[in-house]
Amino acid sequence: MNFGNGSMPSLLYSCEVWNLTKQQQLRVQAIQMSVLRRIQGVSRMDRIRNKDIRQQLGQEGILDLIRRRQEIWKCRPFNSLVLDKEVEWLNCQHPRDTHNS
Repeated sequence: MNFGNGSMPSLLYSCEVWNLTKQQQLRVQAIQMSVLRRIQGVSRMDRIRNKDIRQQLGQEGILDLIRRRQEIWKCRPFNSLVLDKEVEWLNCQHPRDTHNS
């Protein structure tokens, strides 16, 4: 997901450890859609659904992206010593590894 070079990294900074309330989730989604609507050149008055705009721009929902990053973060080893051992950490499988199986 990329809104240019600066928007997404700024918006998602340390999202791996966020615990968002429902209100905060709505605000993050609103920010994403505000940016995507500007990129697409449409306003809310055009009455185009959010999912249609995301699909046209090839973007995923920001909450899905946050959840995926949190899953990856949850499955990470705590330090480099664990990396040297063959350890199955919490039975997690990294998304990159699912393509090979």
